[in-house]
Amino acid sequence: MFVGLEFNLQGGMTLFIFSIAFIAAIYTLWGALDVALGFDFDYIILGKISKKVSLINQTRKKFEDPYLPTKK
Repeated sequence: MFVGLEFNLQGGMTLFIFSIAFIAAIYTLWGALDVALGFDFDYIILGKISKKVSLINQTRKKFEDPYLPTKK
């Protein structure tokens, strides 16, 4: 977070870095609040990727260990 202060960047660059960090934090909190309220996670690209991964994981074949005894 203090990248601009450690490397003695120009004032404008430090402000830019802090602004981007602040916007990212607000965006993350907004998404977390929406998910906590029960809404879908549909933010920019991440929502589509997470939905695709979920669908793929739900259709995967369940791993069965051949060495474990099975209940029949």
